[in-house]
Amino acid sequence: MEYQIAAQASKDRASSAHALIGVDAHLHPAYDHRPAWSEPLLWAADAACWAVGAGGDWQRRLGGMLTVRDLRP
Repeated sequence: MEYQIAAQASKDRASSAHALIGVDAHLHPAYDHRPAWSEPLLWAADAACWAVGAGGDWQRRLGGMLTVRDLRP
């Protein structure tokens, strides 16, 4: 189980690094992995990610609230 968590964290770091290519270095973006129970508002980020992934009208509704970066290589 710990190996799976470490492997997923490694994939997440690689995806995040790819997504940050071209972002102004002065912004100093940071990210961290936390268990769901430790962050009471994590559901909001999960909901936004779900809506973007669902596409269509769901993604349109969030268009003015967030910037979507395509992580595909």
